[in-house]
Amino acid sequence: MKFKAIFLFVVICFILLLVYSPILNWFFARDDFGFLPHLPTTFTNISAILTPSRYWFFRPLSQQFYFWLNSVIWGLNPLGFRLVGITMLALNTTLVYKLIRRFSNNYAALFGAIFYGLNTIHLFEIGWIAANYQTMSTLLFLLTLLLATSARSKFRLLSFVTLILAFLCSEMSIFIAPTIFIYHTICSGGLPRRQAGIYDAKLTTTIRRAFLKTLPFILLTIAYLAFYFWYVKLPGGNVYGRYFDPISILKTLGKYVLYPFVAGFDRNNSFGIVNLLLASKILIIVTTTLLAFKNKLLDKKMILFGVSLFIVTVSIFTLLGNHTFAYLDAIPTIGITMMIATAFKALTTNKRLLKITLATFLVVSFATLMLAQTTDPDLKWLNDHQQAAKTYLQSFKLPENNIVKLDKNDTNLMEATYFGNSLEVWYKDQILKVILETGPVASNN
Repeated sequence: MKFKAIFLFVVICFILLLVYSPILNWFFARDDFGFLPHLPTTFTNISAILTPSRYWFFRPLSQQFYFWLNSVIWGLNPLGFRLVGITMLALNTTLVYKLIRRFSNNYAALFGAIFYGLNTIHLFEIGWIAANYQTMSTLLFLLTLLLATSARSKFRLLSFVTLILAFLCSEMSIFIAPTIFIYHTICSGGLPRRQAGIYDAKLTTTIRRAFLKTLPFILLTIAYLAFYFWYVKLPGGNVYGRYFDPISILKTLGKYVLYPFVAGFDRNNSFGIVNLLLASKILIIVTTTLLAFKNKLLDKKMILFGVSLFIVTVSIFTLLGNHTFAYLDAIPTIGITMMIATAFKALTTNKRLLKITLATFLVVSFATLMLAQTTDPDLKWLNDHQQAAKTYLQSFKLPENNIVKLDKNDTNLMEATYFGNSLEVWYKDQILKVILETGPVASNN
């Protein structure tokens, strides 16, 4: 079983490297320059590099430490950063396969792995290095869930380590404990059937046992939240504003339901090849689902767990109506993947049709992800910023006095240099000084 998982991981890595090859050498952009170390790495400044800002998000492991460690290994070569991101995505896909295997057969798990690993929601996640925090967050989410619900006690103990690492990675870690509780309630023996008037007693027992198993994770999560609200000042404003309007919540929820199916949609050509491929994927999923429903082969536990996982993990994003991105759907999409994979069991009675459908879905998903790299609007926006930063840095000449003056009203310049951060990263000169001025700057000399 271990060899099979390793082999699957290697195959997934190869496929992902192939499909993402066009963007592997894309440059850094925007927030990347904020997280990359601005000074040469020495023993005296490592602690400063690894100390997270309390006036933003608390993600020291997936942002400050991640960028510092990668910069030590790869320098300012974005290729190395993206290779790490793709490796984590391959691990996530392998773990999704392992999770589905707990509920269903090998073919259903492979179908789910293809749907998740070759999903267009990951385009921005891989293209923008700063978004790799989401990939790492998903990795620790899946690891903790699988370890915490393992039958082996040593794995359950290890899950506390991965949970703490998850806390240092992303705010999404607060949903690990509820997901573990849901898993134990639904999957550990399952919800009892209503019979002989003892249904309520059995349900209470099931919930109580699940709660006791999850209690240590709940307590750690409460401690994390107490620290977070004490230490971190969350960003606000129009972009990160919280909206409690029911209509806004439903609209945002609808977006996250649709992202795994339509992310990468070509807005300029409704009948373009990318959109036709996306429609083909949806057609395969709908057809297998209807067939499974007709033959009564849908796994109720798997569907209930998938729905619960999606609702729990997407809940925080439904309040951020002005900050919706497909890559944020990485963890909620696991729930959607669970629901879709169970439908594939309908084809197990016809192995030939099953293999043809699986191969077709793989080819269509691969082609969709490859071609969507030229149509996805968020990825195009990102590429424009990366190209601007690369062009500016390659043509820039450092003044003799090491003082750089930039016009902060020049939007293009501010985007290209990310308010001067890119210059500090690029030169790593301790005496370099970047001054933002209002109005045109005559000279930097």
